[in-house]
Amino acid sequence: MNREQLQSRHKQWERFNAWEASDQQAWVATNLTELFNWYGAAWELARELDPAWAKPEVDRGKVRQIQRTRTIFARLGGFHEHPGT
Repeated sequence: MNREQLQSRHKQWERFNAWEASDQQAWVATNLTELFNWYGAAWELARELDPAWAKPEVDRGKVRQIQRTRTIFARLGGFHEHPGT
């Protein structure tokens, strides 16, 4: 991306963040049924396009790596005391 494209993208994000902070909350408060309907339709469309898209897939290799990393951090000290681990 060149400088102009980056600046344009930055302005888009600023507008989105402003909308998200104010307008979206007001819209959700008054249009909750529409919001649920939209999410339901999006879910059905995703299932039509790929019936397996919502099935959880666990990468056993990543789980083992996380477990090994956690064990190493625990040996270093202090990490095993973190709540929820």
